[in-house]
Amino acid sequence: MAISLSIEMLCNSVVDLDNLIYPSVFKVYAELGLCKNGAQLHGRVLKLGLLFDDYICNNIVHMYANYGGF
Repeated sequence: MAISLSIEMLCNSVVDLDNLIYPSVFKVYAELGLCKNGAQLHGRVLKLGLLFDDYICNNIVHMYANYGGF
């Protein structure tokens, strides 16, 4: 439910996620094996300039590591 809500918010541009929400979404993507969706979100993080947030970066690495490589 929460993951679908965050995707809907991103797609409809109702509200943009902040640096506290992205790590949770990456963690869920990692647990569900949704690395393709995570890669798209990774691109969004790059565009927003949030890649230098350590918490976000750690969760991105965790997502790719759980996937077994990309």
